[in-house]
Amino acid sequence: MKAPKMNFFLHSDEGGNILSAFTRRLLIAGLAYKTFKAMASYVGGAIAMNEQLASSLKLYSSKLSYCLLSDYSSCHTNSSNVD
Repeated sequence: MKAPKMNFFLHSDEGGNILSAFTRRLLIAGLAYKTFKAMASYVGGAIAMNEQLASSLKLYSSKLSYCLLSDYSSCHTNSSNVD
């Protein structure tokens, strides 16, 4: 059995409407564009969140190392002094 021929042009071998084939391809292209745009937005948001998390962890790490290396008296703060 022969594989079906992929027809990427606007004419149809079955005598279908050229406009409907163009509209279908246009809708598929629009859907693909929106999908890729949404994925790029999702990945970009995840990267930004990862950078914020890394920055926050670096801050806490530096505060913790300061507390461990100091005499601990400067690290005991009440809740009103927390950054």
